[in-house]
Amino acid sequence: MDCDQGRLHRSAGVVLMWDQGGATYPNSSDDYCFAQAVMDYGVRVATLRPALADPGQQTIRVPHDRLYCRGVARSAHGLSLGARPLTEAMTEFFSNTASLQLGIFVFVCVGLWAAEALVMPTPIGVKARHARGNALFILSALPIQLVMVGLCMAASRWTGEHRWGLVYLLPDAVPSLVRFVGLFVLLDMLDYVYHVCMHKVPVFWKFHSTHHRDSNIDVSTTVREHPGETVIRNAFLILWVLIVGAPVEVLILRQTFESAMNLWAHTAIRLPSPTARVMAWFIVTPNFHHVHHHARQPYTDRNYGDVFTIWDRLFGTFAFMPKSDIIFGLELASVTAARSRPGLSPAL
Repeated sequence: MDCDQGRLHRSAGVVLMWDQGGATYPNSSDDYCFAQAVMDYGVRVATLRPALADPGQQTIRVPHDRLYCRGVARSAHGLSLGARPLTEAMTEFFSNTASLQLGIFVFVCVGLWAAEALVMPTPIGVKARHARGNALFILSALPIQLVMVGLCMAASRWTGEHRWGLVYLLPDAVPSLVRFVGLFVLLDMLDYVYHVCMHKVPVFWKFHSTHHRDSNIDVSTTVREHPGETVIRNAFLILWVLIVGAPVEVLILRQTFESAMNLWAHTAIRLPSPTARVMAWFIVTPNFHHVHHHARQPYTDRNYGDVFTIWDRLFGTFAFMPKSDIIFGLELASVTAARSRPGLSPAL
């Protein structure tokens, strides 16, 4: 059968697996003529037959970016195909990563903005002008983002080629799904660390404060990011990838999910308080994140979480605040302007 990056097929009692630096395994009997590739952020290729001349040749390892066809090759005696590992399906699904991520981001952003326009009292013209102002930040940050994403993907591929990172310290027997979930959660914790750094390191705060100066939080606030922060954010992400050894599939899914969560967290549509309180035990909600955008300390330095709220609870930065007390922005002058501007409400 054919695969994207290689072929695994049977011919005259021989299972041939090839790609960059492939391998050939002779088999003495069709009854045992099959190969199974097990994804463990590397590949284990096992060839089974009645007797192996050299047991040391029973397994080989190849880097993550040289994944061969994963599954079980069907022999002449009807050996069934094995289920493909989760990561193979993900690799195919994310074959065009840039378009996919952009498509999801635009779809969620436009959908939430339209929902806000329907349920909020803000005049559509005022809301559109606010969105246009925030959208200007994308025009300056997007070229930087594209370059930095390419560097991040290159770092991820490098960790796969060299089996570098914390994930490769795990025993081979650890299932792929466990590795994936563990990496997802670990990256979320590291994003919490990044966010704290953006607030606590003065030079970083000079860039990040641009995001907090928006006195009317809605979904368009998500893209309000200084180009300098774009560089810093992606530099941290590259560092996290090198530390944990995150494969491309995990990284893409994590970043796509995080982007959608960030859009939702900034939306002006709040959840009913009882629902928000329950959900805030697990994941970030608009109610939770709005506290982070309050104009005054200590609330500006609370609720740093991107996807999960557990880090704020563990590290003592969780806070709750009724919406009637929340005033968006940073400086007193901007707060006053937000309150007096017609058609805009600083706490929605």
